[in-house]
Amino acid sequence: MSSFATPFARLYPAFAGGFLLSYFFRSVNAVISPDLTRELALKPASLGLLTSAYFIAFAALQIPAGMLLDRYGPRRVEPALLAIAGTGSLLFAIVSDVPSLAVARALIGAGCAASLMAPMKAIVTWYPVARQPSLAGWMMVAGGVGALVATTPLELALRVASWRTIFIALAALTYAAAAFIWLRIPEAPKHPETPGLALQWAGVKTVFTHARFWWIAPLGGVVMGTFMAIQGLWAVPWLIEVHGYDRAVAARHLLVSGLSTLAGYTLIGMLAAKLARLGIHARHLFAGGSLQSSADCRRAICGGRSTVSVRRSTRCRSLCSTTDSGKSWRAA
Repeated sequence: MSSFATPFARLYPAFAGGFLLSYFFRSVNAVISPDLTRELALKPASLGLLTSAYFIAFAALQIPAGMLLDRYGPRRVEPALLAIAGTGSLLFAIVSDVPSLAVARALIGAGCAASLMAPMKAIVTWYPVARQPSLAGWMMVAGGVGALVATTPLELALRVASWRTIFIALAALTYAAAAFIWLRIPEAPKHPETPGLALQWAGVKTVFTHARFWWIAPLGGVVMGTFMAIQGLWAVPWLIEVHGYDRAVAARHLLVSGLSTLAGYTLIGMLAAKLARLGIHARHLFAGGSLQSSADCRRAICGGRSTVSVRRSTRCRSLCSTTDSGKSWRAA
């Protein structure tokens, strides 16, 4: 960490814009799924492919994007990746066949791969360890807002514009976010010796052989992966087909889910340091949130009140994602 005079409030809008769009992109298919199914005659398997293409590309770029961030810093890496996401959004708006749509979604996923890692890298580089969990929580708030916008606000937008028009607008916003980061964020401090590729891969190996990684990764993957599948696609079709809701009502259920997620992120941002002083650390929130999230998903599937179950599940999952990020810094 190096000293850095610029307040976090000055950096936050730039990074928050990119992360908000990333969260919106990963959640948008849920509300537009009826339009995609109707207009493109998609079967559930094809709909799942379009959504999973984002996450496959997103996951595949995590290690390369992390290495690029270490080498070149967030100011250079994040705008370049967001430009790829913007291009993917534009492509998604103009093509109609499933393979091309999947490629477009993959480009969006690849372009959003560093939308959280870039600000986390900046936080670790420029701010003291004691402030990092709270700053991470505030960054996650931006993601919660993105998930929120992809619910009822998106459903209202679809009443006056097509999903293709919305993706063209998203492309313009993504390009603007990339330019804003380039103009707003300073260069990362120069190190006397930039680590070579071999040394970076040695660092990756160290992470993958660390015992704590194998405590965090499986649990985080199951809980986060399950939630992303629900929030990012299947919640709306399930609420429509199983509960008989129309899209507007289903979107309102996701809105409640998004509000709960946002509340969880905000509380972590406000209380992380205080909880740590009371002996409640990231690992406690992570484990407790994971267990509660799993229980509420089961309750929703087995006939519980869907809104309450999904809301509680997302609130607990917000604890998992934020505290998981906090642990990853200290292991780095």
